[in-house]
This record gives sequence, structure tokens and C-alpha cells, in this order.
Amino acid sequence: MKTYTFLWLLLMIMAAASTSNAQPVSANRPKLTINGPKVVAESDTLTSIFQRCAEVDPDASYLIPKQFGGRTEASGSGAYGYQPAADCPYWVVDFLMNRYSNTWVTESGMTIREYVFFKGDAFDLPSSSGVGTRPIVEEDCKRLEVDLLIYRKDPNENTFKMIKTGAGRFGSWNNTNQTCSLVGLPGLHSERAPTSNMLKIRIAVRVKLRGSWQQAAAYATLAPPN
Repeated sequence: MKTYTFLWLLLMIMAAASTSNAQPVSANRPKLTINGPKVVAESDTLTSIFQRCAEVDPDASYLIPKQFGGRTEASGSGAYGYQPAADCPYWVVDFLMNRYSNTWVTESGMTIREYVFFKGDAFDLPSSSGVGTRPIVEEDCKRLEVDLLIYRKDPNENTFKMIKTGAGRFGSWNNTNQTCSLVGLPGLHSERAPTSNMLKIRIAVRVKLRGSWQQAAAYATLAPPN
């Protein structure tokens, strides 16, 4: 009996010693480092595209003159959309305005600064009439996609700031009028000549129809276009 009692006491002493020297599991556990691609949210991807389109060189630029009658800068093709390495896969146009842009002088010598209206849209689409921006065929109307970004660079600023963005997806066909409409695009942006230095309006636009990139254009007009 004494032998069993001695063994029991010995086991209790060993267990107590083991417990007093034990360390928390987390203290000796190595930190896990997860190696792999960073998960990027779709919103982050869009944000980076918006930023890059503000920084790239334009595909075309146009200084709005004093005697202004309107201007359309068309891409000529959908090549802008087939450049996987492009920082900004849009058709990008800068409209420049100095203090004389679209102005006239009254008989009393007062300078009148008239508004210019800006937008981006399709140009000479397949199945459109003339150089139309909308298909005249219902099937194509429902496959039309237009993405538009509009930026502004103030006369005393060094960077473009986004002021409008929108996406028109899958047009709505009116059987009565046989016309195609597209919702989701931002409204026109209007500007007048600055009093000094140079104001810049950047239009970045891309158009897809039938699964292919199409001609896009940046428009500057004297009056709101239809």
C-alpha cells in the first residue's frame, strides 16, 4: 500500500512541475505568412482605371477657338479597345479652352463668354443612319454598351479631376418610333472660357456593339445636342 501511495505522490509532483514550465501555445507558434495574389475588389479595379485615364496622354486634343462652330473628335475605329497593355482602354480626347474660346465682343467692348457643351458617345455605328450614335435595328440596340468618363483640369491645377462617369448598357427599343435609347450615361457637361490660363476638359469613352469595340467620339457643341 505504501508503494502505491508513493507512486501516486510522485506522479502528482511531476504533473505540477510540467504545468509550471508550460508556455502558451501561441507563444511558440510561428506566425503564418500567406503568399499568393492579392484579392482586388472590382471597385478597386475601376478606381485604378479612373486614375490611369486621368494621367495618360490623350489620343487627340483640340483648342476651342474664338469663332467656334462645334467639333467632333472620332476614333476612326475600335482599336483603342484591343490593347491589353493599355493603361486606359478608352478613346481619350482633351478639349482646351483659353480666355478667348467661344467668345465675342459687344459694341460697347464687353466680352461675352458663351457656353460649350461636352459629351462622349458612339460614332457611325453599324446599322445606324449616317454617322449615328444609336442603331436603327432593335437587335443591335439591345446589345449596345457605352462607358463614359469626364474630367476637368482647372487653369491653376496640374491634375485632372473626375466630374462625371456613367455606363449605358443594353439599349431600350421603342417600337412605335423605331428608335433606340440608352440610360445610365451622365448628362452633358458645360463650360465657359476661363478668365486666364488654360482650362481642359477630358472625355474618355468606349463603345461596344455585337461584342466588338466600335468607333467612339468626343463632342463639343454650341448647343445641347439631341
